[in-house]
Amino acid sequence: MYKILLVDDDPIILLQLRRMIHWESLACELAGEAVNGREGMELIERYHPDIVITDISMPGIDGMELIDYINRYEERMQVIAISAFDNFDYVRRSLKGGASDYLLKHQLTEEVLENAIATAIAALNVYGGASPDYSIQEMREHVIYLLLHDRYSQRQEELKELHMEWIRGALVLILGRMDTEGTSVSEEAVQILMDETIKYYRDYLVIQLERENFLILLSAENKEAQEISGIVEQIQRNVKRFYSVDMSFVVSRIMEKCENISEMLGRVRDIQKEHDFRGEKAFIAFMEERAAAEIFKWSICQEERLIQYLQTGESMYELFDELFTQLEQQAYSRSQMQVFYVEIMTLLIRKMEEQGIAEDVIFGKENPYEEYFRIGTFQELKDYLTEKFRLLQEEIRKSGKLSSYSGIIQDAIACIEAGYQEKISLSVIAEKLSVSPSYLSRIFRKETGTTLVNYINLTRMERAKELMNQGRLSLNEVAGAVGIYNYNYFYMLFKEIYGIAPSDYTKKYGKMRRE
Repeated sequence: MYKILLVDDDPIILLQLRRMIHWESLACELAGEAVNGREGMELIERYHPDIVITDISMPGIDGMELIDYINRYEERMQVIAISAFDNFDYVRRSLKGGASDYLLKHQLTEEVLENAIATAIAALNVYGGASPDYSIQEMREHVIYLLLHDRYSQRQEELKELHMEWIRGALVLILGRMDTEGTSVSEEAVQILMDETIKYYRDYLVIQLERENFLILLSAENKEAQEISGIVEQIQRNVKRFYSVDMSFVVSRIMEKCENISEMLGRVRDIQKEHDFRGEKAFIAFMEERAAAEIFKWSICQEERLIQYLQTGESMYELFDELFTQLEQQAYSRSQMQVFYVEIMTLLIRKMEEQGIAEDVIFGKENPYEEYFRIGTFQELKDYLTEKFRLLQEEIRKSGKLSSYSGIIQDAIACIEAGYQEKISLSVIAEKLSVSPSYLSRIFRKETGTTLVNYINLTRMERAKELMNQGRLSLNEVAGAVGIYNYNYFYMLFKEIYGIAPSDYTKKYGKMRRE
């Protein structure tokens, strides 16, 4: 029986761990429980457990120090680190320190815990000598697992015995994932088919990382990029043909040292997440294809339109469609889009403060800035932002502040609505209202969040879109109908505000009268 020690300062977590572990089926028994690192060290000296499952963050001697202690004095002992923090530094430090796995408490299930313990037991057999209960394939897989966690020392004799000397040469790492939902095909069957597809290439290994995710480690010696690409395409075709299952793959650059596997897997996973974020399925991505795009910056005009729509109650869906079409076309990465998210979220919160609306009314218990990291896809991000702005607009409407402009600003807006087809300007409106242009300009921006000139231009362009959608006028006639008699200026203004030329807009969304 394998002895397991549990270490956590939360008694509820200790209780959950006791209940979640299938002690008999795993041939394990409880060696003891500790509520901090110091008590854990005492129990280790007393009972010499085979496996220690420990929390990372504890008062006094924490999990990191406990792992370091085990790594120095109990080389064979296996450690599974658990934490409430999804933090790369924690992961890296704990695995570097000697933990065989790192599990998040909020993702902890019986299956996840059982897999981690089974892996730790396999490692015990590696350190204790090859067990007849473990096949060569399982021993090979465990060597890769240790490499992935920076814990393998490349013992030459062991590599030779396992016929794995090839991992000391050039390698390519391929991350594959089953994309088809609701399939009845077993992961084992898919792994066998993948193995059968590439066994001709000899120096390779296919292992399962986690549910529906597989890692192919392939020798890149004397292989061109085209050949490696062909291998991946063949796997994808065969899995689709025999099991009707879509698979996505990310292919790494060629590695010269197997010590880089852990770092490379992290980078490959990042690429997979980028494609997932954009909602892509059944893709094959290569690390070299990644291009560094510029950080997306939404225009001043788009920001001012959003502020205007909040105040006037107009629908914002078209504006968000426009913004996210730009983002999608440029294929911005998740990290690059984070800048845009922070900017637009800051605007939302500023407007909430101006209107006296509490954050919990819009966000509940969410932290709006942290929420970005919980959003899984591009579409979810768009839906989330659209909904939050819609909620704010609804709260403004409920408070009766949609018409909260002062009388002079309401009069100025009425002048714009009535006279946008004519030659209208700040000075013309100021004269009609018997105020100075500088005074009108200052208070208009203060109350609406945009300048009067921009408001005029936005009004004209919105009316222009309505006319273009009707398809009764040519583009020159549309420009004149909204008070702009220089088509080049109309073209420039329309493209600046909407990010698309008038002619392209009519082709995509509206109609254009034939001359």
